[in-house]
Amino acid sequence: MAAIVLESIMNKNNFLLQAALSYAVSGKPVFPCRVKDKAPLIPGGFKAASKDPEQIHSWWNKWPDALIGMPTGEGTGIFVVDVDIDPARGVDGEQSLSNLVARYGGLPDTKNIRTRRGGRHMYFTMEPGIGNSTGKYGIGLDIRGEGGYVIVPPSPGYTVICNKAPAKAPDWLIKLLVKPTRETKQSSTLPPVNIDGTQYGKAAFAGLIGQMRSAVDGNWNDTLNTVAFRFGQLVAGGELPDAAGEQLKQAARETGTAKPGDETRLQRTFRSGFESGLKNTDSAPRQETSKPPIVEATVNTVKASNFIIKAVDWLWFGYLATGKLHILCGRPGCGKTTVALKLSSTITTGEKWPDGSTSEPGNVVVWSGEDDPADTLIPRLVLSGAKTDHVYFVRGITDIDGHREFDPSTDIEPLRREIRRIGNVRLLIIDPLVSIIRGDDHKNGTVRRSLQPLADLAAAEDVAVLGVTHFSKNSIGKDPVDRVTGSLAYGAAARIVLVATKNEEDGTHVFCRAKSNIGADSDGFEYELKQESLPDHPEITASYVEWGKAIEGEARDILAQAEWTEADSTGSGALGEAMRFILDILNGEPVSANNVKEEAEAVGISEKTLRRAREALKVNVSRDGFGKGGKSVWSLPKPDGSNTPKIHTCPENPILAQENLLGKYEKFGQVCRPEARQEMELP
Repeated sequence: MAAIVLESIMNKNNFLLQAALSYAVSGKPVFPCRVKDKAPLIPGGFKAASKDPEQIHSWWNKWPDALIGMPTGEGTGIFVVDVDIDPARGVDGEQSLSNLVARYGGLPDTKNIRTRRGGRHMYFTMEPGIGNSTGKYGIGLDIRGEGGYVIVPPSPGYTVICNKAPAKAPDWLIKLLVKPTRETKQSSTLPPVNIDGTQYGKAAFAGLIGQMRSAVDGNWNDTLNTVAFRFGQLVAGGELPDAAGEQLKQAARETGTAKPGDETRLQRTFRSGFESGLKNTDSAPRQETSKPPIVEATVNTVKASNFIIKAVDWLWFGYLATGKLHILCGRPGCGKTTVALKLSSTITTGEKWPDGSTSEPGNVVVWSGEDDPADTLIPRLVLSGAKTDHVYFVRGITDIDGHREFDPSTDIEPLRREIRRIGNVRLLIIDPLVSIIRGDDHKNGTVRRSLQPLADLAAAEDVAVLGVTHFSKNSIGKDPVDRVTGSLAYGAAARIVLVATKNEEDGTHVFCRAKSNIGADSDGFEYELKQESLPDHPEITASYVEWGKAIEGEARDILAQAEWTEADSTGSGALGEAMRFILDILNGEPVSANNVKEEAEAVGISEKTLRRAREALKVNVSRDGFGKGGKSVWSLPKPDGSNTPKIHTCPENPILAQENLLGKYEKFGQVCRPEARQEMELP
């Protein structure tokens, strides 16, 4: 023992070793962790933590810079509230904690440790039933209880803020963290006794059942993998029959913590852990199975040949697909929400879509963070002809603490369960979609992570999800998908992007597909927003959508035609700026295409916008010279009739249209929609 102590003093990092030994002497088991990611350096992780001085010395002699890890839970008598701070990721655990305190009550003075990223660990005495969770009670708030661990001082970056003894957590915090329904569920079902196997195997199996039932939201998958691995070892050792695995799977289902796609995930995870356990029989000593060994996470893969090929299940062919995430975006005032409700109406009635196809009837679930159902949304549904007993509005969440507001950024899982309870839900509307984003919605990573649970819900419940949002300001003329407000990840994550806008000239509207990963991404329909009183409530007036004729073409061109007035007559659009540039540079004589492009680039006009402006003005493109010496030349249409462009004008005001032409296109705002056009030669 003296030799060990002497060698410890000689170790260049002996303060970590001495601290680890001090924890052990005080009755707290410890283990070494990697500096980079705080992961355990030893097999078994925190479950292999030790109070043995020789073992501790051996570890820190091998890894002298290792962080000191300590298990939380019954073994050490503590649980920890981990308050994380990471401005780069938009994480502010202190704010989340303040929200809880403001809602439920204060916190006692207790041991506090500053973490290396500026957050802190709050220590409390352990209470039965407290497990682990990540972000469940607020962004940046993690709980470390039974089955968890923390890094302790004097590990580099971890310092004491308050050195008081861990206090008893307030009742409200204990009530929040402990699920009484889980204890009832566990005690209501006795461990199986009617399985074959050895006496040891049966006892071990009961422990695995109990461990699976105690899984919490944050570690359900890892617990299942660990349990399946240990079960595989027991089967390989002849302790249990492999048929007993079905009871373990059922225990996993009964936890109620599985996520969307849980059954498929359950089968894959169980199979992966079980097969790994069968191959690792040498590491299966008879041990207390209530604390099985930690198994490294594995990637689950499935052969392409094992999948069943199937066609896309369309609610409305080309526009709405079950199991997929959609976005409907547009300018303010174009009736995006009313369009979404019109789609809902068709689904509830099973009537025809604008193209004449018939909808499969079903239910619709709507969450709206902006409009009240009673005075705004339901009147619109009524005028749209919806069966209102097939439309469900999300109005809040009820949990162990009572009723609260529904938060789409955190409550997707209970929403999934409610959708399953309602049954035959064909469409889910989230309005506005930005409400689901946890953090800065201009950051691609944040948006992708926030939208993934919604996409998972769509796939798991076979429901079409439609998120409603709006165009970015001053985005007229850009690609419609790029106009979706916020990060480009919105358009990338959605399988179909639908867009809507208003024609400022005549008040009509257009609805079309801007992007589709699973079908055509062009064409659309006109529609009108109308106002009418409700038949049974004449004092109430609401808006509704009436579909018009079909429109052919790319979404960008359709929107450009509809938004011509705003984009060009006011000079606020990129297209109008580019058109005026061309008129100015070509005023007089033909100009080399290369010169036009160079000048355009110099004033900040993109090549794509320049090309669209050239097409809109019907610029003549010709070849001057032959061979390598030839060059492409641009020129304006001639007024003598040769190469005369066919300019679309308003028949309602031909005199004004003539003035526009004589003025060399100076007033672009008078050009009309396609159905109101007539062809007219230049004078």
